[in-house]
Amino acid sequence: LVYAFWANSLGHRFIWAPALYPSDLSTEFFEQYYHTRNCTKFVIGVGQHPAGWPGEAPYSLKQWRDEMTSVVTNEEIFKIDGEIKLYLRSIHHNPIG
Repeated sequence: LVYAFWANSLGHRFIWAPALYPSDLSTEFFEQYYHTRNCTKFVIGVGQHPAGWPGEAPYSLKQWRDEMTSVVTNEEIFKIDGEIKLYLRSIHHNPIG
């Protein structure tokens, strides 16, 4: 779940960007919201990993962790514009830690 927002003369505006899985958060995803909505700040709501979805095989915790790690360490995202920032926030029922 991702919320992309940008600043305008009235403050910050929030829009919902349809991304449910780490694989949805490609460089092209961020480029699209940067170029079409001028978004430079992205809040990624991190919840429980989807144990049985997407795809046919079970989605392992290791696969989820590896895909999330690749998103937040993807240098290509930050090359789009040096002002782009990613923020992670827990939306899981159990607190992280």
